[in-house]
Amino acid sequence: MVAISKLVNNGLLLVGQQFYRDLATPEQASVESYNVVRYLGGSGPYVQHPGFGISTDIPDKCTLEQVHLMSRHGERFPSLSAGKRFESIMKKVNAYNETFKGELEFFNDYSYFVEDKDYYEKETTSINSEGTFSGTTDAMKHGLSFRAKYGSLFNVSEETLKVFTANSARVHQTSRYFAEGFMGDEYSAENVDFYILDEGADMGANSMTPSYGCLDYHWDINEDIVATYNESYLNGARERLLEGNEKFNLTTSDVKNLFQWCAYEINVTPQGARTITEKYNCGGTSYVRYVINDAVIPIETCQSGPGFSCELSEFESYIEKRLEGISYGSQCGINSTVPSTVSFLWDYAEKNYTAPDGDF
Repeated sequence: MVAISKLVNNGLLLVGQQFYRDLATPEQASVESYNVVRYLGGSGPYVQHPGFGISTDIPDKCTLEQVHLMSRHGERFPSLSAGKRFESIMKKVNAYNETFKGELEFFNDYSYFVEDKDYYEKETTSINSEGTFSGTTDAMKHGLSFRAKYGSLFNVSEETLKVFTANSARVHQTSRYFAEGFMGDEYSAENVDFYILDEGADMGANSMTPSYGCLDYHWDINEDIVATYNESYLNGARERLLEGNEKFNLTTSDVKNLFQWCAYEINVTPQGARTITEKYNCGGTSYVRYVINDAVIPIETCQSGPGFSCELSEFESYIEKRLEGISYGSQCGINSTVPSTVSFLWDYAEKNYTAPDGDF
């Protein structure tokens, strides 16, 4: 099978092992050269943040105290809506009665990369896809890397690994593979506790996906700004693709969808993005910093601590200032029966967080 991603494979950067952490494949590594994966948006595979040259190691003479991870699901197949758009283009390809030439020549022996429509919305695995990237493999690598760096905080003989996940099937699957990577040979149903939170609106703020419970959430915010951007580049791309294929009915909308098509095919929505909050103690004082996609991202107004961290009391003030005057309940227009605060991180032992999985 010839893939749409062959159009951009020359942009993928293959480098030696010393250039990237063991978590990242070469195409996902952060290096100072062109890498097409950086331009595929939230539909493309995981890619490291280029960072600011700050080591992600815990600073010398500091002791790790606490770590919190928030991560997106791994690489996946397209959504149902995106799949319908891609299938519409594929129908045009199949209906074309001439031989494709030039940059569309690959369509002459191309097979659509989603072999089974049941794969839509699902995670990519080594079984259902043949691509370089696999969502489940990426999640397991992440678990391995996370344990290697933060394993000092966990003792399997004294506690279980507690994992909180939304009940989207691909998200739950990502969490399971992460846990398997983290636990290694110690993985078992007895050693890991999964808390599966419903994505329904009635969960309000007590959710992994609180936007669904926010009645006043503006899903289309800033679309008017996006609409002002010039898309004339699509005309040029269309003309280039149609050289030698003048009878092919390719629209600029199709060209735009091909970008997303490419992103999803080399997955087989950035996928797997992760935010880590580290808290460590240096000389009796606690500090906090963020590590986002394998790169330390300092807080602009608070970064004077070791490793460009923020002293804990200053961090608390920073958070309080960011939240000043903000109320989930009032801003989202929810009623009194819907949770307006997060409680699952504290009441998981008493509540029943076992929502069934769904493909959404």
